[in-house]
Amino acid sequence: MVTRSTTDSASRTADAAAPRAAVVTAVTAEASPLRRRALVALALALLATVVSRVVAAVALSPAAAAFDPLGIAPLAVAATVATLGAAAVYAVLPRVTDAPDRAFLAVSAVVLVASFVPVVGVAPSLPGATTGGLVVLGVAHVLVAAGIVGGLTGRVLG
Repeated sequence: MVTRSTTDSASRTADAAAPRAAVVTAVTAEASPLRRRALVALALALLATVVSRVVAAVALSPAAAAFDPLGIAPLAVAATVATLGAAAVYAVLPRVTDAPDRAFLAVSAVVLVASFVPVVGVAPSLPGATTGGLVVLGVAHVLVAAGIVGGLTGRVLG
């Protein structure tokens, strides 16, 4: 009798846990593709920062390449923060629109344009700023944005 009582109790516990397990599985399954896409977007954004840094080192004078915003750490931190913010926006869009990729592209375009405000308005007054350095910084913004959008939407290679 004790065995049957334990079995019945275990059965009831398993039955009660089944709906919770289904919800957890559904949430995990839904988040998993986004998590993978966000990691791809982050990898592409960080690759863009490395490319920008290499271009700065090769194309600019040593003094211009030393321009603080073109350092690997500021570029990598900005790319990481931008990717996390973009992933959060991309996660919300399917709940509020029937065309999340189109909406994300529109939001991304607005954010990219807004990201040039400090490049044009603040960066020129920083020590070591040159026209070439500012151009490379602008190109870095575009490359990072392209990596983030391509990674999150899954349109990396076409």
